[in-house]
Amino acid sequence: MYVRFQTDKKRLNGLLSSGKNYSVTEADAKLKELCALPQTRKKNIFYIEIYEDKKNRIFRSDFEAAEDQTNNIILLVEQLLEVNFPDENPKEKTALLQKINNALKEERNPTKQIERETKEESKGTLNKKREKDHIKWPVFDHGFFLLLKKAKLPIVVCIFLVTIGSFAFIWFNGATSKADQSESYEVLLKKREYLEAFEQYPKKEAVLIEGLYTEKNQEALEELASKGDSKLSEFYLNFLEENWMAVTAMKGVKLSETVQAMRGYAYLKQNKLAEAEIINEEIQNETLENQINVQKKVQAYQFLKKKDIDAAEKINSDIKDSELTEDIKVTKSIVNLLNKYQADRNNKDLSDDERKEADENYKMWEENLKQLGGTENE
Repeated sequence: MYVRFQTDKKRLNGLLSSGKNYSVTEADAKLKELCALPQTRKKNIFYIEIYEDKKNRIFRSDFEAAEDQTNNIILLVEQLLEVNFPDENPKEKTALLQKINNALKEERNPTKQIERETKEESKGTLNKKREKDHIKWPVFDHGFFLLLKKAKLPIVVCIFLVTIGSFAFIWFNGATSKADQSESYEVLLKKREYLEAFEQYPKKEAVLIEGLYTEKNQEALEELASKGDSKLSEFYLNFLEENWMAVTAMKGVKLSETVQAMRGYAYLKQNKLAEAEIINEEIQNETLENQINVQKKVQAYQFLKKKDIDAAEKINSDIKDSELTEDIKVTKSIVNLLNKYQADRNNKDLSDDERKEADENYKMWEENLKQLGGTENE
């Protein structure tokens, strides 16, 4: 069994060889290297392909090297099967994971490793040349292929794989099977036993809590925060309850882009625009950026209502909002009218009625100016 990687990002090509066949052990080590890449605005997308032999490809998918699950080949393949191929046969998924794990354990066996290294040395440069001559697989050909579907296997081998699938409750290294763990996790969610799910599957904490927040399940979040001592759950609970000061002041919360974006939004709700902008300088969260622009637009209308057109135009040069652009023009025309009526009501050369009319017009246009951008209660 061997593994191949590829990326369509030129900046990442130096990290791996798209023509190289990695052993499962080497691929596992390479994943740890890819996962350690610093985060950038552009996602680090890679493609992984697993071959049983030269002719039989048994798995292919793309993934983002960013999370803990992506630095372990077993966890990575399991996660990709769960997310990208939810409708595939569970037994076939289990058989695939078992095959990869068996290959990993065999490669890590000292005796097998010595035999393999001796064999590789005997092949010499000829073997290296053949590796380079392999045809590159297409970058955008997504999909995953299992032996039971694509390969012509002897009946004995098929029976062997089905037998392996029936023992899915056994963990590949002697503990509980990761495939069955996912099923058990789903069962716990269906039973609404969230604390049990949190305690048994701590690596799924973020997924669990984000789901509860989306459902606005305040009671479950409170339970995880108090009985499960989950800082992340407490953080989301404060956000759900709009306790913005607590959101920005909390310590001990596992940091992520989502958490940082939520803090940025909480700063906005406290009218701390500068802090929100500093947070988003690096993470470049689209949702937070939109909220920052909304807040800036609100500030711009506040300036317009105070007749400070220059300040509003400065803000709009940054956010480039079409509605605000139009209302700045409207404000300029209103201000011109106000200046005219202000001069008329102070003009002693005009009659009392004319000055009175000018005063009424001035007050009317002042009220009109306050309607720009809507009222604060809307």
